Amino acid sequence: MDTQSEYPERVTLQPNGSFRWNCPIEKEYERRAYRHTLYFCGGLAAFLLVFGTVLSVMYEQSVLIPVLSTGGVMLIVLLLCFILDRLPGTMTEDYILTDKYIHTGHGKSGAYFDFRRTKEAVFHNRYIELRGPFGGPRVYVPEEDMPLVRDFILSRLPGDAEIRYGT
Repeated sequence: MDTQSEYPERVTLQPNGSFRWNCPIEKEYERRAYRHTLYFCGGLAAFLLVFGTVLSVMYEQSVLIPVLSTGGVMLIVLLLCFILDRLPGTMTEDYILTDKYIHTGHGKSGAYFDFRRTKEAVFHNRYIELRGPFGGPRVYVPEEDMPLVRDFILSRLPGDAEIRYGT
């Protein structure tokens, strides 16, 4: 499936009433995803290391197995994040905007954010940050289409959502 033909670079109204587009994201935002991956994998590796060490001691086995296996996994994760961070070009994100939610990404890496969950919305020049009880997406929008997307989202936010404007 060709992403570029399915997701245009400009915000485009679809026959079903939704909007679709693809937009480059900032390197800083991409790096934040790598940091979250490292934190999650590091925490999981630490838990498995402690658990494996306890089991190794209980059953009088070598502690080397949990140390090498968790160390190997973390080395792979570090290497992948390092390589992905050094890739040339700009990473892009796909968006689908409907009356009830915004969908970011595609396939298994896609995520839905229901506007009813919004606790805070921060509108910047290049992107919109939607925050719910457990975080939320950063929605990058082409500059020419920002007024359309901003007004569309503003009209669907709950009344108690805090609305702020950044730069």
